Amino acid sequence: MSHIGCIVMASGASTRFGSNKLMAPFMGKPLIQHVIETAQTAGLEPIVVTIDDPFHEPILVLCNKLKVRAVTHSGTLQSDTVRRAMLEVQKDGLGENSWDGAMFLQGDQPCVRADSLCALIASFEEHPEVVSRLSWHGVPGSPIVFPSALFDMLCRVQGDKGGSGVFLLCPEYQASAALVEAQCEQELLDVDTPSDLNYLHSASINGLTTERLGVD
Repeated sequence: MSHIGCIVMASGASTRFGSNKLMAPFMGKPLIQHVIETAQTAGLEPIVVTIDDPFHEPILVLCNKLKVRAVTHSGTLQSDTVRRAMLEVQKDGLGENSWDGAMFLQGDQPCVRADSLCALIASFEEHPEVVSRLSWHGVPGSPIVFPSALFDMLCRVQGDKGGSGVFLLCPEYQASAALVEAQCEQELLDVDTPSDLNYLHSASINGLTTERLGVD
């Protein structure tokens, strides 16, 4: 069985949201807690949460509570977050816990389901040489599982690009990606503004995402 770790991207100033969106309440919990707990339910280990400034101090406290690894960095670009995360992957690779794949999961996607993450893991197990991506109606999105063959290239991503920035360096991996269909569109939606959060809250109440969130 492949060893797939998870990187939860929890950096950024939440400028459009107006406050720390990752700690905003959503269905009774901080938004990012849904993401971390979903990764835990899917059996991903380790889970590494990347944080970029003191604005996210509450996330450090939450990570300690949830017993997941949190790492910080001083950069302001998405690529800084990716490179910091890959340092942790490389560190694990020095021992007996080397990663065969790395799942990049956005900290502001609270409706992604554990079943979908498990399907991504299964896809990677079947096709370990290619990228596996969650999609909706054939349109690829996040989360993404990168094979270890791309780890060095992920360290070279530059600018305000996340893990998908590696496709600029290795476009053949984008073309050959294995797509895993999500169970609902809301799984792939991230939260940038309060209205985004209100929409996902309404969708959950109306039953579109309640299976994942465990809402009666």
